[in-house]
This record gives sequence, structure tokens and C-alpha cells, in this order.
Amino acid sequence: MNKRLFLACVFIIVGYCFASAQNVKKIEVEPYLGLTAPIRDVGYNARGTAGLNLGMEVRYNISASPISIGADINLATANRILKKDNGKHSDNVQRMASLSVVCDWNFRQSRNFSYFVGLGIGGCQRESMKTGIDNSIGICPSYGIIAAPRFGIEVWNHLRLTLEARFTQRDYNLIAFRLGVPVGGGSQNSIK
Repeated sequence: MNKRLFLACVFIIVGYCFASAQNVKKIEVEPYLGLTAPIRDVGYNARGTAGLNLGMEVRYNISASPISIGADINLATANRILKKDNGKHSDNVQRMASLSVVCDWNFRQSRNFSYFVGLGIGGCQRESMKTGIDNSIGICPSYGIIAAPRFGIEVWNHLRLTLEARFTQRDYNLIAFRLGVPVGGGSQNSIK
């Protein structure tokens, strides 16, 4: 436990030393689109396939600080195909709609390439839609908490590439890659 606490403190101190105070506009909105993949295979000859990641994020850039806080609304899917011995298959699509509070730590802000790490925590509704071999459909909704650590790069203050993990429940956990277009952010110098 002490070793983990020590490593966390070192990470925060090093990050603070290399983070830069922001000279950016206060509010930015980022619509994004991307792909997801399930983190874990569920066995039974199941194979994960790409799913959709769609959402919008609103962030407030705190003045003279490398921190941004905001909210994220997201719709993501994790797809799996289950193959049977007789060659037939069934599909299992896990959909997740979430609303999260997000916080990012920005490095090299206001430059052509700025990096960030962050975390989102919130609530989600999960649905598992199973299409059986006989084309029957079953939907099982549930609710839960989501944690989404992430890191990425912002290019020219107009393009944001993010890689994140979305953890909620074992079968719904996924890795997401997204491409966002921040609107309203960017350098304060562009206001003049």
C-alpha cells in the first residue's frame, strides 16, 4: 500500500512539473466518434468485433492551471460473435449509455501538439441484446457505475485523439479509440 501511495505521489509531482498553465479559452465542446472493442472474451468460442463509440463532451479549462473539468455523454457498444460447433452463430451486442464527470490534466497546452491524461466517473445504463441462432432477440437492461481512464493528444487545438478504457461490469468493459473535434477551445491568442 505504501509503495502504491509513493508511486502515485511521484506521478503527481512529475506531472505537475511538466504540465503547463493554460492560456486557452475557458469553454470547449467536443463531439466525437470512434471504435470500441471488448476488453475480455467471454469464452465459448466468442470473438470480439469493433463497435461504435459516439458522444459529446463539454469541458471548462481552469485559468492558470493545466486542469480541465467537464461532462461527457456517451453511447458505446461492445460486439461479440458466438460460434457454435454446427457452424451457426449468434450475436451478442452490449450497449452502454453513460453520463460522466471528467477531469483532464493537460501537458504542453497551447502548442501544436498537447498531451493529456484524464478520468471520467459516472453512471450508465447497460443493455445486452442477444440474437439467438433461431433469430430470437433478448434484451437485458441494467444500471451501474462507470470509470473511464484515458490519455490522448490534441493536434493544432482542432483535433483530439483519445484512447480510453471504459470499466463498468465484466462483460461490458471495453477499450475505445475516438476522434473528436473540439469547438471553442484553442489558444487565447486566437481571440484577438
